[in-house]
Amino acid sequence: MHPRSWPILKTFQSEALNSLESSRHTLLIAPTGAGKSLIFQRFIHDRSSDVRAVLVTPLVALGRQQVARFQDLGIRVWCGIGPAKQVAFPDQDSGVWVVSPERLLKQEERLFEHWRPNFFIFDEAHCVFDWGDDFRPAFGAIQNLFHRHKIKKSFWCSATLRPDMVRAIQEVTGSCSVLGKFQIPLNIELQKIEKSGAGKLEWTDLWLHHHSQTSGIIYVGTRSLAERLELYLRRPDRRLWVYHAGMSAEERSTLESKIEIAHACGESFTVIATTAFGMGMDYPKLKYAIIFDPPYSILQLAQGLGRVGRSGEPAQVFLLWNDHDFVRLKRQARPRPRAFSELLRLQMWYQSGESPKESLEKDFREDTDSAKIEESEYPKRSQRTD
Repeated sequence: MHPRSWPILKTFQSEALNSLESSRHTLLIAPTGAGKSLIFQRFIHDRSSDVRAVLVTPLVALGRQQVARFQDLGIRVWCGIGPAKQVAFPDQDSGVWVVSPERLLKQEERLFEHWRPNFFIFDEAHCVFDWGDDFRPAFGAIQNLFHRHKIKKSFWCSATLRPDMVRAIQEVTGSCSVLGKFQIPLNIELQKIEKSGAGKLEWTDLWLHHHSQTSGIIYVGTRSLAERLELYLRRPDRRLWVYHAGMSAEERSTLESKIEIAHACGESFTVIATTAFGMGMDYPKLKYAIIFDPPYSILQLAQGLGRVGRSGEPAQVFLLWNDHDFVRLKRQARPRPRAFSELLRLQMWYQSGESPKESLEKDFREDTDSAKIEESEYPKRSQRTD
C-alpha cells in the first residue's frame, strides 16, 4: 500500500486515530479483518521521523506480515521474530521493532537504555491475558514491564476482549480510551452440529465433496489429528494442506506462499490446521471454517471465526461437537483451574439451545468471572451416537 493510496477511513478508524492523537493510551475492539492494523500503520507513517515504536506480536506469521506492510509503506522496520540469526535490533533514531514478548523481555534492558521507545502497540491484546498464565508467561510479564518503564503511550487492539480484560488494560495503563465492542460480522453464519466421532468425519467429507470449488479451513485440536484427517479426506481432486506449529519455520513459510498463490489465482483449497493458522492469516476468499473439535475456551472459538468472510461476502462456520469431546478436554485441562473453568463455560455454550451468534456476542458483553464457574453448573446429558 503506497501512502498516497490510503483507503478512506471507516468511522471507527478515524475515531481511533483521533484517540491516539489526543490520549496517552487507546484500546480498540473491532472485528477481525476490519482494519485495525491500518490505524497504527497510518499513525506511525505520519510521524515516522519521531516515532520509536515497539509492536508486540504473538505469532511469527503475523509478525512477518506486519514487517512486510511497514516496508511497503516505506517505514523503517526491524524484525525481532523468528530464528535468532534472522533477528535485528533497532539501530537508528526512528522506526518500528516488530517483536515477540519473549524477545522483548530478553532485550528489555538494552531496548530501554539504548533505543528508548516512545510508543507501544499490543496487537492481538487478548493474548496478554489469555496466554499469560501458563501457555506463554512472557505475555503475563508485559504488565510488569509496562509499570517498570512507565510507558507513556500505547495502542491495544483485538477482536476478542471480554469486560474483565478491558478492566485489566485500564488498570495497567492507569487510564485509557476504550473504543468498540465484540461483534460477529453480519456476513458470517454460525451453526452448531452435534455428531459422533465417525459422524464428524462423514459430515466433513460430504461437505468437501459438495463444495469443491470453495476455499476454507478445518480447525482441529492437535497436530496428529490434522495429519490423520488429511489422510482420511485426501482425494485426487482435492487440494488439502496441513498447517501446525510442529512444522519448521521454513515449511510453514513455503506453505503460506502456496496458499498465497492459490488464493491469488482463485484456485480452491482447504487448510487443515491447528490454531497456529490463526491471527493475522488474511485470505479474503476463505468462505467456510469447520471447527472439527471444540477448543479450550470461548475466546479461542471467537478467534477462529475471524479467518473467514473477510471479503464481506457470506461465509459459514460449522462447529462440530459431542459430549465426549468435553470429557477428553476436561481431563487435559483439569490441572489448570482457570483453563478448566473456561472450558466449562465453553461447554455450557455448546449445549445451550440459544442462537449461536447471539449467545456468543452476549457472552462477550456479560461480565462473567470464568474462575467461578464450577463443574456442577453445567447440565448432564446423555451421549449422542449419530
